[in-house]
Amino acid sequence: MINELYISPPNSLLLILDPSFGAIPESIDGLIASTESCIAVGTLSAQDGETRAILTDEGAPPSDLTLAFEGEIETPSRRVAICNVHDETLVTIEKTAIRSRVRIYVNDDREPDYIHVLVTEPA
Repeated sequence: MINELYISPPNSLLLILDPSFGAIPESIDGLIASTESCIAVGTLSAQDGETRAILTDEGAPPSDLTLAFEGEIETPSRRVAICNVHDETLVTIEKTAIRSRVRIYVNDDREPDYIHVLVTEPA
């Protein structure tokens, strides 16, 4: 499944997590910060325009994007979502495992306006 959205998120930040569970990182120093259950990703400054975000569990990202994060998060309800900092779920995909492997690809290492989140089963 491929979910796509265009957004200027509050605080120029998106959260990738199981929406029923997740400990948000206390701070972010750089583009990405993570905990065992949540990944925070910086976006293009909200004042500068929209960020394209894709949440998918299939295919490969475009070749012009750079891998910025690879790891696993806890997903006890077997869902992975992109949320904003106001705890609003923007897009969700269903998974079969209670942990999910997440790879995040971006087009800029400081203020990406294209973020591709690939979610698969753990290795």
